[in-house]
Amino acid sequence: RLSMYGKTRMQCRDWIRQTLTKNEDSPAFEDKQLTLERYVETWLSYKKLSQRPRTVHSYRRMAELYLLPRLGKMLLKDIRPGHIQQLYKNMQADGKGARTIQLAHVVLQCIFRQAVREGMLRRNPLEVVERPRVETAEFHILNEEQVRRFMIFASESRYETLFHLALTSGMRKGELLGLKWCDVNWVKGVVNVQRQLQIVPDQGVALVAPK
Repeated sequence: RLSMYGKTRMQCRDWIRQTLTKNEDSPAFEDKQLTLERYVETWLSYKKLSQRPRTVHSYRRMAELYLLPRLGKMLLKDIRPGHIQQLYKNMQADGKGARTIQLAHVVLQCIFRQAVREGMLRRNPLEVVERPRVETAEFHILNEEQVRRFMIFASESRYETLFHLALTSGMRKGELLGLKWCDVNWVKGVVNVQRQLQIVPDQGVALVAPK
């Protein structure tokens, strides 16, 4: 119950208008009691409908290992940029690499963006948190002589054809392992990438659409 005493009728009308607008923009009462831990479970269940099993597993693992132990019991509406920045500092102090901290930032960004879209939050606290920087690693590729030596040793392996295809096609490992005989067009000499194989921890393997 709210009350206000104004000197003029105009002051009272302005206060009523501001109060109504504030209430319309605020989350519902039940949402105000929602913790990050509870919301993440709902968010992950939705992600199962749109993301690959391995991606959902990586989201869950990141949340359980790094996000929820420090922020999980907090109410969603109470999490501020300072809490998130402190989380990153703690992860760094625990010896976590820059890439891991950046992935934590990406997952949190997805979680809070969805909460804003659903009207559970008015603002995303990560909008003012800088994305952790990651140094780009330099890739080392085999030169022509190294490829030749590799294929000499691979000639004694049952996977010689697979190794040759990997070196000459640029296909990803999952795409190579997801190939079937029906993907090979012997007349045109073409291999069609229709799927890729992914290993999902605790679940086994899954064939999913290629990226």
